Amino acid sequence: MKIHSTARAFAVLDLEPGEKHIFRSLLSDVAVMLGGEDELDALSGEPEDTAPEAGETGEREVSADDLARLVGISTAERPEDPAVLRLLPDVDGDDAERSAEFRRLTEHDLRESKLANIRIALYDLSLTGRIELDEAHTRAWSMALNDVRLVLATRMSMASESDVEDLYAREAADELDDQQATMLTVYDFLTWAQERLTTILLSGLGSGAEDEEEDA
Repeated sequence: MKIHSTARAFAVLDLEPGEKHIFRSLLSDVAVMLGGEDELDALSGEPEDTAPEAGETGEREVSADDLARLVGISTAERPEDPAVLRLLPDVDGDDAERSAEFRRLTEHDLRESKLANIRIALYDLSLTGRIELDEAHTRAWSMALNDVRLVLATRMSMASESDVEDLYAREAADELDDQQATMLTVYDFLTWAQERLTTILLSGLGSGAEDEEEDA
């Protein structure tokens, strides 16, 4: 994998087929976590069957929940999955009522923002050849990869700096099982990619910039 800037593109990703597959799989998994199977269908471009069945007029009663969704107010409860909670955290760990109200008002928009970033990355991954990104797509990729990293970190119980140090110490001592070792390798792969994109964003490289390249 190579991630670099050119005079023509803000950021360029040269990915092997296997690397594209890893990105697609992980991003799709996080999309499902944030929106369910219906959202994954939307990301893959599969049309929804919204036609009324025989005998139906297509009209239905509009509920309060429908109206809430229209204005971006969520009716979702606090996520039970720790990884989803990491993506959609409580605003106040000491005040459940305040956190619930804040979640009701903001969670819909937060989910949609994260899913929008994933949609962009999945679209770019559907293209053949090298992936050329403008600044907006580079930013979307960086944020989407960070969300995938948060999910992996939660699955590996990386909640603090000491947890991270302990995990890498166990890796050095060859004490991780195959699944843990694979997850850590993927986490490192994503970390490098996200840091590279973030560096490009911070440097402000774009049109007319000198080519800068770095390999994973």
